[in-house]
Amino acid sequence: MFRIAICDDEEYFRNREKKLIEQYMGKRKYDCLIDLYASGEKLLERTDTDMPYDVIFLDISMEEMDGLQTAGRIRKLSENVYIVFVTAYITYALDGYKVGAVRYLLKEEAGLWSI
Repeated sequence: MFRIAICDDEEYFRNREKKLIEQYMGKRKYDCLIDLYASGEKLLERTDTDMPYDVIFLDISMEEMDGLQTAGRIRKLSENVYIVFVTAYITYALDGYKVGAVRYLLKEEAGLWSI
């Protein structure tokens, strides 16, 4: 079973990402458990002592602690978790790879803007 976290401060995008991932995994008959977080702080509260996730989808532009800061803290806990940035801003792409992200997806290109 794949353990997946989605961290985005906008509820619409959290739910949209979850729906797209569930559809993708379902078509391939992969079991997954998806947890949703509204902030990097909430995600890190859950992962403070261990890393229960295989993949984390992170928004970059979030209040207080942004996705890059969150990813940096995640990397201190685990080098094995896959981090995928999902954001509306291309300008942070290189910074995303500096913290070991495996992908950088623009929300528009990922189909997150459409219903």
